[in-house]
Amino acid sequence: MQLKNQSPSIAAAAVALEAPYPLARNFYARLLPLAVLVLSAVVVVVALTVKASTESAYLAHATRVADNIGADVSKKSPEPWKRLMRGEELSPADLEALVGSFTAEQAEYRLSGLKVYDLGGRTLYSSDPADIGDIEKNPTLRAVIDSGRAGVVRHEEADGTETLELYVPFGGGERPKAVFELYESLSGGLQKTLQDSLWPVVGTLAALLALALLLLVPVIRRAQEAIAARTSAIVDMRQRLERLVSRQAVDAAGLQGQAHGQAGGVEVPAAHPGGGAGAFKQVLAAAQGSGMRRLGQAQGHVLAHHAIGAPHRDAEKDQ
Repeated sequence: MQLKNQSPSIAAAAVALEAPYPLARNFYARLLPLAVLVLSAVVVVVALTVKASTESAYLAHATRVADNIGADVSKKSPEPWKRLMRGEELSPADLEALVGSFTAEQAEYRLSGLKVYDLGGRTLYSSDPADIGDIEKNPTLRAVIDSGRAGVVRHEEADGTETLELYVPFGGGERPKAVFELYESLSGGLQKTLQDSLWPVVGTLAALLALALLLLVPVIRRAQEAIAARTSAIVDMRQRLERLVSRQAVDAAGLQGQAHGQAGGVEVPAAHPGGGAGAFKQVLAAAQGSGMRRLGQAQGHVLAHHAIGAPHRDAEKDQ
C-alpha cells in the first residue's frame, strides 16, 4: 500500500525533472508583480516626499512672511508692537492699532487668513473679527509656544479645498513673543511649482521601469525557448542511453544462459540474428527441452526397475 501511494509522487517527480525550467512563468508570476509593487512603493515614497516638501516649503515661506509682517507693523504701530513684544497688557487702543496694521499686511501679502496669538493663546488679531479675544486651545499652537518651532496642520474647507494652517513663532530667544497663524491654500502657485518639479520624477521612474520590463519580455521568451529545446535534447539523449543499456543487459543475460546450458549438457543454439532477446528465448527453450528429456529418462529407469523386480518378489512369496 505504501509503494502504491508513493508511485504517483515518484512519477510526478520524474515528470517534473524532465520538464524545462519555467523561466517565463516565474517572470510573469513573480518578477512582474514585484516590479509593479516597487513602482507603487516609489509612488508612495514620492507622494510622502511631496507632502513633506510642501509643508517644509510653506513653513519656510510663512516664516519669511511673518518676519516681514512684524517689521512692517513695528513701523506702522511702534508703541503697541513694543508692548506686544514685551508681553505687556494691551489697551483697547493698542489692539485697535494692531488690528488696522495686520489687516493691511494681510491684504498686501494676499493671505487667505491671518491670526496673531500671545503666549497665553489669546487671539490678538484675526481675519475674522469674531475670533478676536478668544482663547485658542489648539495643541499645535501650544506645542509651538512651548518649543519655539513652527508647526503645520492640514485642514479641508467646506468647498473641498485643502488649506495649510501654518503656526510660526515670532520674536526670537528661547520663547517667542507671539505666534502668527497663516492660512495658505494648497491650490496656490507654490504648490503648483512643487508638483511641477517632483511629479515628473515619478513619471520618469515609471517610464524607465516600464521600458526595462518591455525589453525583458522578448529576452525571457527567447531564453525559455532555448531552455525548452535543450531540456528536450537532454531527455531524448537519456532515453536513448536507457534503451542502449537495456539491450546490452539482455545480450549479457543471453550469453550467460548459453554458458550455463553448455556446462549442464544442454544444447544451446547460436544467437538469434534478431539480437539478444531472441537468443535469450532460444536458450530458455533449449533448457526447458533438455529438462523434459531428463525427466522422461528418469521415469523410464523407474518403470524398468519395477518390471524386473516384480517376478522375483512373487517367487519368494510362493516359497
